[in-house]
Amino acid sequence: MNDRTSGPTRAEREELARLLPAPAERDLPPGRHLHHKETLMQLIDQDGDRATARPGPASCAPPSSCPPPGWPWAGSCSPRSP
Repeated sequence: MNDRTSGPTRAEREELARLLPAPAERDLPPGRHLHHKETLMQLIDQDGDRATARPGPASCAPPSSCPPPGWPWAGSCSPRSP
């Protein structure tokens, strides 16, 4: 295991800087990154709202007071009006 408690020495940092390529320039104009970040955060919030607003499992319709058609006593019941 590494017994050093501090980061790389100055010589190590200079060697790494020499070996690594120069950092790339930003692809986006300064304010554009913030615009995309805000848009992404809004989409995440909307998705979270939709996830919490989803109804639970589909439930069956409330039981009818009339038995299903074809049962012997089904004729004694009048059909519901829509």
